[in-house]
Amino acid sequence: MHRNIFVWKKLFVAVGLVVGGAQVHASEIDFEVGLSDADQPVLTLIRPSEVDEPYALARLAEGEFEGYYMNIEPGWDGLAVARPESNVNALDEAVEVALERISFDASFKLYDIDGNEILTSDGDTRVFVGEPETEEFIWHEHLLFGVDPGADPSQTYSATFRFVDSNGVYGDSEPFTLIFQPLAPQSCGGGGCGAIGMVGMALTFAGLIRFRR
Repeated sequence: MHRNIFVWKKLFVAVGLVVGGAQVHASEIDFEVGLSDADQPVLTLIRPSEVDEPYALARLAEGEFEGYYMNIEPGWDGLAVARPESNVNALDEAVEVALERISFDASFKLYDIDGNEILTSDGDTRVFVGEPETEEFIWHEHLLFGVDPGADPSQTYSATFRFVDSNGVYGDSEPFTLIFQPLAPQSCGGGGCGAIGMVGMALTFAGLIRFRR
């Protein structure tokens, strides 16, 4: 479903611009996944497990996802080096990190970067497979968060996950919740600009995010 429509995914860059009346910002907000510094390590996060403010979802104007509200942030990094300041160790070869769905609000959905829907039921898992950006990471990947057309921009939508080791060597992470809010369509005069097009989305996804502490 929705396969091969993201041919422009290489355009995902950190930029700051205004699209559809929404102020956007560039920010590094990727989660870093490693192992806890303990006698019996478990998967753990560097970044906070919950956000203070929702991630923004931009409404799309065209393509198979027309009318959906979407974002590719936050991203995910698997640590190849330790973070001693955070008491987090690097992942090792025994770990195959997967994202497990605990619960999604109604209308919320998750896709891979090619537009294939994933984690369709509570308890489903999906192994991270992205290519690393630097030598500090084993993998780096973005997934596509979305809310169905007709979503109420005055409401927020949440999704709760945890990280699990598909090989069963290390313990599960603590559950964490991400919160998203659709951006209300904006008017730009007679022509209107209530939704962004595919190119606008590609440029905007990296910026339609909040700064994380």
